[in-house]
Amino acid sequence: MSASAARLIKPVLYGYFRSSCSWRVRIAFALKGIEYEQKPINLIKDGGLQLTDEFKKVNPMQQVPAVTIDGITLSQSLAIIQYIEETRPEPRLLPADPKQRANVRIICDIIASGIQPLQNLYVLQKIGEEKVQWAQHFINRGFDVFNAERFKVDMSKFPTIGRLNQTLTEIEAFKPVLYGYFRSSCSWRVRIAFALKGIEYEQKTIHLIKDMLQVTDEFKKVNPMQQVPAVTIDGITLSQSLAIIQYIEETRPEPRLLPADPKQRAHVRIICDIIASGIQPLQNIYVIQKIGEEKVQWAQHFINRGFEALEPILKQTAGKYCVGDEISMADICLVPQVFNAERFKVDMSKFPTIRRLNQTLTEIDAFKVSHPSRQPDTPDDLWA
Repeated sequence: MSASAARLIKPVLYGYFRSSCSWRVRIAFALKGIEYEQKPINLIKDGGLQLTDEFKKVNPMQQVPAVTIDGITLSQSLAIIQYIEETRPEPRLLPADPKQRANVRIICDIIASGIQPLQNLYVLQKIGEEKVQWAQHFINRGFDVFNAERFKVDMSKFPTIGRLNQTLTEIEAFKPVLYGYFRSSCSWRVRIAFALKGIEYEQKTIHLIKDMLQVTDEFKKVNPMQQVPAVTIDGITLSQSLAIIQYIEETRPEPRLLPADPKQRAHVRIICDIIASGIQPLQNIYVIQKIGEEKVQWAQHFINRGFEALEPILKQTAGKYCVGDEISMADICLVPQVFNAERFKVDMSKFPTIRRLNQTLTEIDAFKVSHPSRQPDTPDDLWA
């Protein structure tokens, strides 16, 4: 079927009425004035239709939403919405200004990676009787960010700071500052992106365990979510690794980290979002500390579950790298997640495509210099 013929067919949304991620896509379709069909996937009745072999062919992650559109099938709500935005640009859902776009993406990623994955149906079923308290804790923790004063600072009160900032950010050599931790996979993503782009930057260590600097009032002014990474760049402070990388991509476009073709870009974003929303948030330090003694089994379960979905997707999209033969954001997300899988002793022989891609990527200089074993805050006994 030709691309023009595919555009004439109504998109089909596989969703569930109460799924917040499905609702995001419904809102986007409505704002864009796009007619579409719905195929309900009841997440509760009959044990959950998302777990059937039939739906697994639609979305190997066995989650809603999924959308068939323009002859392809997409999953991960933010990847779907960005594909719609790029192929149906009016009315636009992302601002024209790259700094404003970055702020939009930060807010989206806080919700999509920092709140929603920790209170979705699957996770709440795993938690059991304490699911209400668990959900309240993570929702409250995330929403506290939106009350942070840094989003409402009146810079007119600080004319000298404003003048100096304006002068400094016009100097191309003024280095970005990365607040990170050597073993943080999200910090590593940003280090890889900087290395691939050839961008020099300074690092400020935020030790997540020894001193727990991320929970200090000082760091909360940098990132109200009290997580790494955060980056000061071009006179603004950004958080959420994917929002940071996309800002870098839009303001420093060479070499590119997103393919030129919108369908390939959508595949890249699906892979990124499976990792950034479906795997990593469920085995980061904060969550693992909440789980306690069963943390290894918990991490293995969610990494295995995510990789079981990712492996067949990558079999379809991969060339030399995750999507075709160009390094992309998908590769930037994959390598740190494999590193975490190995830390938690996940059997990688079950995932030959992921293992092959990781072996290829870890031989590339940008991935080597950004590796956790080679950072300023790497402990001596872990240095390589």
